[in-house]
Amino acid sequence: KKAGFAVASTPTVVKAGKFSPTINPVIVDKNYVSKNLTNQSVTIVDARATRFYDGEAINGYQRFGHIKGSQNIPFMDLMDETNTIKSTDLITPLFEKVAGKEKELVTYCFIGQTASTVYVVGRALGYNIKLYDGSMQEWTRLKDLPMEVTEKK
Repeated sequence: KKAGFAVASTPTVVKAGKFSPTINPVIVDKNYVSKNLTNQSVTIVDARATRFYDGEAINGYQRFGHIKGSQNIPFMDLMDETNTIKSTDLITPLFEKVAGKEKELVTYCFIGQTASTVYVVGRALGYNIKLYDGSMQEWTRLKDLPMEVTEKK
């Protein structure tokens, strides 16, 4: 009243609506990733530091490098010095470098934790993005799943 807005003396009648939920799973497994390695409409994104993507050895892992054909958006490149997500104009080019918004992205890391940062930022930028929770913890233990190391130039 004080602000000059309209005031009602009777309760608002709310009509029942129609809601049809659709399921869009955001967590995917190794089978989903493996099935989409050569799918041109899906880009697999490694959220780890570039040195691990390239193949630096890591204790506890039997194989090194990255999932074959994946691209790299290191999650730390999305953060500023205060661990705050950088502005849209700084992070958008990192995503555009690996895929356009017409593609689905699937992100992974060591155990799915840092890939969550890439997932959240990708969603905020409007990408259709999923998270491979098993990540390298699972992928490197299964010898039949393809990996590669970045060629040295």
